Amino acid sequence: MEVMFPGLKAFFDPDRKCDTKYGGTIVLKRVWDYLNCDSFILSAGIQKRSGIPASSLAFSYVLKPLMDAGSISRTNRRTRGDELLKGLIPDHDQCTLNRFVNGDYDWNGLNDLRILKLQRRRRTGTLERQRHHRCLLLHRVVVMEACHRTRSNR
Repeated sequence: MEVMFPGLKAFFDPDRKCDTKYGGTIVLKRVWDYLNCDSFILSAGIQKRSGIPASSLAFSYVLKPLMDAGSISRTNRRTRGDELLKGLIPDHDQCTLNRFVNGDYDWNGLNDLRILKLQRRRRTGTLERQRHHRCLLLHRVVVMEACHRTRSNR
């Protein structure tokens, strides 16, 4: 079975163990595309760095915890050494990623856009409303139990 990411020249064959060490990358990339994170980055005015698209650099940085890379240097080394990641993220040096992450961009604006867009989406907005509704119900149950205990102790 071969999986191709739309718009990318990256293939993954699950039977070939040499394709990637980071299987969660596939799931993360699908979530990234589903949430349309590239548009968040563009809307926030975050620009490419050294010819590398901002969305590729951001995705590389987001992979850092998945790769158990404690530093930008280690993130970059692991990205360059993985076949799937090479297909997803254009080759760049550590300096490019470091300058991108530490650049003078409106990261707070990006976060605000992300939250607004997630609240507008039917699926993600509904989940948040459901979570809020469950919290209210739980609060009511706790209050009712407390009232019942108070009445029982009289």
